[in-house]
Amino acid sequence: MMKRPNLAFTISIIFHVILFIVLMVVHKKESVRYGRPFIGIEFNVKAPEPKLKETKPKIEPVKFTIGQRSSNIRYSTKPLAFSSDPKMAVVTAARNVPVRGGDSAIPFGMSAPLEGFKTDTSFSDGAGRARGAGRYMRGGKSQLVDFVDKNKGSREIIYCVDISASMGASNKLNLSRSYLKDSLLALNEQDKFNMIAFAKNMEVFHTGSLLPATKENITKAMAFLDNYSSQSIKSNTKTDLLSPIIHALSMKPTIIVSVTDGLPTSGIIQPEKILQNIQENNLSNTKIFAIGMEMDQEQPEAWLMKAIAEQNNGEYQFF
Repeated sequence: MMKRPNLAFTISIIFHVILFIVLMVVHKKESVRYGRPFIGIEFNVKAPEPKLKETKPKIEPVKFTIGQRSSNIRYSTKPLAFSSDPKMAVVTAARNVPVRGGDSAIPFGMSAPLEGFKTDTSFSDGAGRARGAGRYMRGGKSQLVDFVDKNKGSREIIYCVDISASMGASNKLNLSRSYLKDSLLALNEQDKFNMIAFAKNMEVFHTGSLLPATKENITKAMAFLDNYSSQSIKSNTKTDLLSPIIHALSMKPTIIVSVTDGLPTSGIIQPEKILQNIQENNLSNTKIFAIGMEMDQEQPEAWLMKAIAEQNNGEYQFF
């Protein structure tokens, strides 16, 4: 029979076990009822790199505007007529001119191929030859032809054309050559002419005197112009503007036509001295028609060409 002290100890142990179980059950129920906050931690896991959203810059459409220059240049206002001849090469209008039969306009300086040009035109009179020039000009008289026509009586013209390397760019040589050919074709046989090609040095078409504007002489002069190409003049790196004009003045013509595309870089290059020399040597009151190829009218070279023309009772034109 178990002793009393051992029985009491056993009963006490059983009571505490039952009490512990009851407390655990009650605690679990409370945890389920109210929930227990917890923080889950995961170790050794590489955090994903943030992804950057690529944004492309917004490209605004480019707006083109056509700049217009203002000047006091005298222009021809004759409309240009289209021709079915595909060989027509150069539009020499000095501003946009409405096309007959439409609202569009031909922009100044528009050009087309010059290949295949032939001087198969009538040389019976000046008017007929001017029409023949239509193979490389579109309609009407150029400003130069109109200027020459204003001078009545005996007309003696010397053409001075720049053949420096820069004239070989942007079709300037072809355009100026065609423009001068048109003037040649508009001359009468009673007129006389000569031609000077210049860069640092100059070459005179006919040494010593002016030639009558016959069919044969005009054809030879046009061939003289055609001798120069962009390739043949690419080594002509200097330009002496004054010397050919002074040489032309020594032959006492009624008109000198001077064509260039920039300021002189050889000989006398100061604009004031150039003007002074021309004035001192122009003893026959020769008129000078000055042509600037691709000149900005706000630049010194354009000012010089204007001044030469205005000082010598001529006109000027820019292409």
